[in-house]
Amino acid sequence: MGTKKENSQKHIDKLKEMLKKLGWTQRQFADHYFENVINLNDAEWDEEANTFYEKLKKNLQRSTTPVATIQGYIEYLEKTDDFRKVGGIRTQCISDDLLNVEMMEELKDISKCVTDRVRKNETKGV
Repeated sequence: MGTKKENSQKHIDKLKEMLKKLGWTQRQFADHYFENVINLNDAEWDEEANTFYEKLKKNLQRSTTPVATIQGYIEYLEKTDDFRKVGGIRTQCISDDLLNVEMMEELKDISKCVTDRVRKNETKGV
């Protein structure tokens, strides 16, 4: 399954890939995220936005950043209009307990293969 470090790095790489696809810098993402998720008055905004940006940069440089933190950034990006405009696909697993564990694992594997193939074709320009 992979270590926590490997899983964190996979998520960091995915986030960076998404930002590249959008044509966003880390700074643009930080400002967009901060403006839409964190509510502050104008007097506090500049200083806190810069602090958040620095924290984001560090999070994207460390393979020890919690997966949940990076996953939160990814989920935010997937919900943006810009992500949908560039043809982004939001991956999602919904379990309704109708399938047994083995079947759910098989479906996850199939979904991963499809996602990997779509991403591979995107990099080829297909």
